[in-house]
Amino acid sequence: MKSGISAAMFEQVCEVIRERKQSSPEKSYVASLMTKGTDAILKKIGEESAEVIIAAKKQKQGRADS
Repeated sequence: MKSGISAAMFEQVCEVIRERKQSSPEKSYVASLMTKGTDAILKKIGEESAEVIIAAKKQKQGRADS
């Protein structure tokens, strides 16, 4: 199974993060996480990862039901 995710997509995400990192923490959630440190960033990554896993599971179940 081939994924639709490419290296270019990751580069675009990295560029957005770099741009937002330079913003004011009051105006950018990414900048605010950066000022809070690694633990806050990792917590957010963990939360988002859990959401992706649950969505993938639901998508797989939907195909199995079809």
